[in-house]
Amino acid sequence: MKSVLCSLFWEGYTLYKHKHLGKGHLLFILEALNDPVCGGCGQSCRRIHDQSLRRIRDCDLLDQRLSLELSVRRVRCGRCGTKTERI
Repeated sequence: MKSVLCSLFWEGYTLYKHKHLGKGHLLFILEALNDPVCGGCGQSCRRIHDQSLRRIRDCDLLDQRLSLELSVRRVRCGRCGTKTERI
């Protein structure tokens, strides 16, 4: 169920876990499945410069307010230098 849900809406991510943050608020914590892709040129990069957590407000899921939390990585691209990955 978890992988089916993510593959329908958040390509390249899988649902790591979820939390109820209070009445009517749900948090999905996502995990990347693949190597990051440079936001500048689109090339796959394995060298990660750093990463940070980002929380994104998504569309409601039935009657629940839905937020996504995922790690956004900055990569060291051979063509572009240090860039934020394409999400």
